[in-house]
Amino acid sequence: MDKKILEVEQKRVDYVVDEIKHQLTSTAEQLGKALTERRKVEATYGDTAKVNLAEVDDRMETNAAIQQQKQLVALAVENETILTNREKNLHLLQKSPYFGRIDIAEDGEQETLYIGTSSLITSDDEFLVYDWRAQSPPFTITVHLDQPHMTPRWGQLM
Repeated sequence: MDKKILEVEQKRVDYVVDEIKHQLTSTAEQLGKALTERRKVEATYGDTAKVNLAEVDDRMETNAAIQQQKQLVALAVENETILTNREKNLHLLQKSPYFGRIDIAEDGEQETLYIGTSSLITSDDEFLVYDWRAQSPPFTITVHLDQPHMTPRWGQLM
């Protein structure tokens, strides 16, 4: 492989690794806040959902308060779970950001997709890595060894 290509690819890997580190830091901070929020909601659960069965309207208020607290706990737990999974995926990407590259030429333009075990998207919505298991991948092609290039409906594979 050409030395210039190797340098460009190394710069990209370094950029992706830096982005992963940045996102790990951000996710860890968000996860800490989510843990604190969940604990706060759980700690105040009993205080905010007082049981009052004296009158019919009191029962309705009690039921509404309990349902609201259940939803707050569920949201806090869901947020924590999402952030925990995100952190786990970032740690996996940190070990190996991506394992493949696909070059696509379409209408004179070239696009390069990097394939890994999880998607990595910047805050500007730029895909740095595509998850190889994506439900709706940007391509679906069968390649045979005797056909080095195929032309799918949207362009030429390099």
